[in-house]
Amino acid sequence: MNKIRLSAAYEEGVEQFLQFALERSQPDENEKFFRLCINCLNDRRQKVDDIWEHLLCDGIKKNYMIWIWHGELTDM
Repeated sequence: MNKIRLSAAYEEGVEQFLQFALERSQPDENEKFFRLCINCLNDRRQKVDDIWEHLLCDGIKKNYMIWIWHGELTDM
């Protein structure tokens, strides 16, 4: 989250974050998750590829530290 968006480290972090999200969340019936880039702020759902693009282009909200509203499994 704190890396420069144009860096390889940021892109790798986005990949790891989305993998984490996919492993721990339940998408809606269309395999969509809430968008969480700095501009969208969880306003609606999109497919992972679109979320990836938003996170790379726009970045993630810096204080997004608690994982909520993404279809988490109940044991989390």
